[in-house]
Amino acid sequence: MRAWFVYGSLASAAQFALPLLGAAALLLWIERAGRRGRAYGGGARWRPLPVTALRGVKAAAATGFCLTLLGLGLLLPAGWLAWTSMDVTPEWPRLIAAARNSLGLGVGGALVTVLLATALALASRRLPLTARLASVGYATPGAVMAIGLLVPAGWLWSMAPGGSANVAAGILLLLYAYAARLMAAALEPVDAGLSRVTLSMIHAARGLGAGETRAALRVQLPIAAPALFTAGLVVLIDVLKELPATLILRPFNFDTLAVIADNYARDERLANAGWPSLMLVGLALPPVLWLSRKVAHARPGSP
Repeated sequence: MRAWFVYGSLASAAQFALPLLGAAALLLWIERAGRRGRAYGGGARWRPLPVTALRGVKAAAATGFCLTLLGLGLLLPAGWLAWTSMDVTPEWPRLIAAARNSLGLGVGGALVTVLLATALALASRRLPLTARLASVGYATPGAVMAIGLLVPAGWLWSMAPGGSANVAAGILLLLYAYAARLMAAALEPVDAGLSRVTLSMIHAARGLGAGETRAALRVQLPIAAPALFTAGLVVLIDVLKELPATLILRPFNFDTLAVIADNYARDERLANAGWPSLMLVGLALPPVLWLSRKVAHARPGSP
């Protein structure tokens, strides 16, 4: 980021980015190698989890620990931002436009990423290497991903000079960067959802005359629909707070809440940065709460 923004040198930024990309690919290979040949049995029965009722000092300590995490991670920073922002009049038109841009990019990035992740997951049995290569992007910093797209970005912008065409080209580049960056975040839930479809289900659909595409549309995707929705929410949350790729590849005069907060922070106007930061938390909090509730209710033995 510093080599690109401060020195304006694409070559220097690429020299820093390539080792980071290589390190990310190496770590991903080590993680995959560690899980090779290991699988969780799918025939285990669900059984109730043992519940231990805490009392006295143990109950107070457990409650205090959980409240400390919540306070340090959310309540204290959000409270400080709200307190420092009270004396600042927010630029509501600009913030509303940025919130609309953030939400639009989040929804668009989620749809594109989940669609591509679903296609990769369906084809992973025949081409397992493609899914592994697509997962490298999640371990790659957003700035590295954006720097790698600067050359095709320049070519695309030259093909669509000025006006709405330039904005559309920039948004397409952003969606592509989000999909490449967050493919693994969507691929894991999609894989988990498709794993619920047994081979006997697929063979039954094929035996009834359904082709491979029709079997996927009529059998596999409906069963995996909750997992697809979960993957979309995960990508949506990541896109809302994504800064480096958005900062580098966004069209001119196209700001998101994360970009506005970063600009204010760079100018040391921390009070002004509080409003876009709080709005960003407000946009991301509902899907986070929904996902947390679904994860808690998906545990074995939960009601």
